[in-house]
Amino acid sequence: MGQQISSWSSFYENGFIWNPALSSNYGNKELSLTHRSEWSGFEDAPEFGTLSYQSPLTRDQNKASIGTFLEYDKAGPLQNIALSGTYAYKIKPQLLKKENDLLSFGLLIKVQQLRLNTIELVHPELQLSGASELPNSTSIQPNVGFGFHYVSASDKLSDRYYFGFSMLNMIPNKLNTIEGISLSSSMHITSNLGYRKFLSSSKAILDINLLGIYAATRPYDIMLNMRYEKVNKFWLSAGLVNTGEFFGQFGVILGKRSGNSDASKNSSIRLGIKADYSIGSISRVAGLGYEFYMAYRFGSNQKEITDKGYKPSRVY
Repeated sequence: MGQQISSWSSFYENGFIWNPALSSNYGNKELSLTHRSEWSGFEDAPEFGTLSYQSPLTRDQNKASIGTFLEYDKAGPLQNIALSGTYAYKIKPQLLKKENDLLSFGLLIKVQQLRLNTIELVHPELQLSGASELPNSTSIQPNVGFGFHYVSASDKLSDRYYFGFSMLNMIPNKLNTIEGISLSSSMHITSNLGYRKFLSSSKAILDINLLGIYAATRPYDIMLNMRYEKVNKFWLSAGLVNTGEFFGQFGVILGKRSGNSDASKNSSIRLGIKADYSIGSISRVAGLGYEFYMAYRFGSNQKEITDKGYKPSRVY
């Protein structure tokens, strides 16, 4: 039940929605809003949106962090609204004698409302004639999830590899519908693996990663993604999914260092747009999918990478 979101491209900024261990993984306070729509060629196409906030919990930004988000997920007559809270705790395991690595453990707690709008199952002409008075089905239930994430170096100047794993919707939720039929939400398992390279000559970041999402009701989805980010300027991203979908994303970073003199020290506004297209027989009628992302990343007293040169930082 609900979308599986196989090709989500905001993993870098909003990754804690899929893995709570990534709460405030950049060590910044951030308020963000996203909206995603798939298959724009169809009426009542699937939609997904979030309003989220994440922040370090302690002065040591490599220690603990929290997050919260409100999500809206709709696919035809099925609707899911949920409020979640996350907590992440980080340790330095020093695996393979790496002194600056980080291992994060995350917990997610959720309250969600599942709803079936049965009137949308009826032909429009019957709706107008009042021939059908099917009752809507609604259920409010809790859910939980957990995850972990490892990064080989917490210093922003260092190249690093990383990997993570999470399990969400661990409590099976059922929604009883008409004539004794029930719908259930399935557990989602997410894994990712990647390598991040800092290009000191151009003051940019190159990131290549694999993402996998599994839900009990459908096959495993795998996404290959490549992202290039010019520090404090812009980012470009593109990828392929094994389901036959490919996508591209572009974003700009507005802040004091990129020409916005009203921005607070180290703070920034991030605006991104993504488009995706599915290859195959459905592509002729499905059309493009799209996603909008915008966020305000609060400034901090931590030194960070600037477009005038690199400054040390211990924030992941």
